[in-house]
Amino acid sequence: MGKFALALVMLFLSPLAQADAIEQCLNHLAVKRAHPTGPIVHPTMQFRLANESEMTARCDEQGDMAGIRKALRYQVARCAIKDVNDKPQMKLGCKMYQRDEWCTQTNKRMLEIANASPDVRTYLNRIRLEFDWYKSLGFPQDETRFKKGDVQFTGYFTPVLQASRVRQGAFQYPVYATPPELVQIPDNAPANCGVSLQGRPMKWCRKNPNGTYSPFYTRREIENGALANRNLIFAYLADPIELDSMMIQGSAKLEVLEINGTKTMVAANFGAKNGRTLRMLGSVVKCGGGRGSDYSNIEGIKRFLKADPVRARKLMSYDQSYVFFKPEAEGPYGSEKVPVVGRHSVAVDRDLVPPGASMLIDVNKFGGAPSCPRISTFALAQDTGGAIRGAHVDWYFGAGKLAGDIAGKMNNAGGFYVAVPRGAGKSVCN
Repeated sequence: MGKFALALVMLFLSPLAQADAIEQCLNHLAVKRAHPTGPIVHPTMQFRLANESEMTARCDEQGDMAGIRKALRYQVARCAIKDVNDKPQMKLGCKMYQRDEWCTQTNKRMLEIANASPDVRTYLNRIRLEFDWYKSLGFPQDETRFKKGDVQFTGYFTPVLQASRVRQGAFQYPVYATPPELVQIPDNAPANCGVSLQGRPMKWCRKNPNGTYSPFYTRREIENGALANRNLIFAYLADPIELDSMMIQGSAKLEVLEINGTKTMVAANFGAKNGRTLRMLGSVVKCGGGRGSDYSNIEGIKRFLKADPVRARKLMSYDQSYVFFKPEAEGPYGSEKVPVVGRHSVAVDRDLVPPGASMLIDVNKFGGAPSCPRISTFALAQDTGGAIRGAHVDWYFGAGKLAGDIAGKMNNAGGFYVAVPRGAGKSVCN
């Protein structure tokens, strides 16, 4: 073999070349996920006004009226507050709706009905009749696991993790509070600090002293000490995979070992993110040499990564995103800045679904009987997430192991409806 050919072989076998191969694989998966037969496109999802025959009682209606009332109380209070990041109007079907219509008017009336309803079935029957409902039309084409018209439902939860106030023993992985220069740019602002690998404007940016914006550090840079000696760390975890899970879920409850030996329960709520490209751990493991059972569920992913901590750290750095947290007494909070409520809060693509909107969701059961294949309940669009795009709803299941077990299994087809006051909105179709 000639020297030049040998050099090429050595280059291919080098860590840099392997890194390039992983990067290429991740980019390929991103393209395939966004559009199976073409280039990356912005996810879309249409709505149409539901007809009366669709808004009838379901065979399996579930829910907790106390939880529904709590979620609505939080949301009604939030809808009364004007925020620079609020979307003032959104289109559903052939009408344009104002935030006051879908958020304030709808949720106030929803809460009145909830307070007067003795059980979930009564509540759902009443709200189906009183509002106009827009049905999501789901995926515009068949996907790998879902059919045209389906909506993908995944689940998330709040982990409960052991932590330490100081770095000691196994507790070596820092949990960072938000750096003051990291800001979110409003959706309606023309400025941003670049474009992600998916082609989306980066809306979490570093605000520079001269008023301009620039991209914030990547995960790799942060883990290599870019924020060292900034007094931003408020706890340490014992497992980097738990830290990654905490970032994906957007929150955690930390049982923190204090210096004096006592323990304090801290809600680590979402504070900010670095705006960089999100790569899900399943994709990273798949591109990093994992087999099907290694990346098909969270337990397989954890097993694969824990088998080789050095490899795990390298692979996890391909996810450029990084999440910062706020230590608080209550939480977790969703993107609507109110506490999310187990089984009655969902995360949505806020570019397509009105934030804070009341929804009815129908989700396929795990191995459900053909005669009654779906669960139906009420939920509020109170959160969002970097991986929640297009016809994808992330259902919040609460805190702890049981919630995590359910959320980890959830990847089911379903559908949903968005409520607005009867006869409201302005027609925008010819």
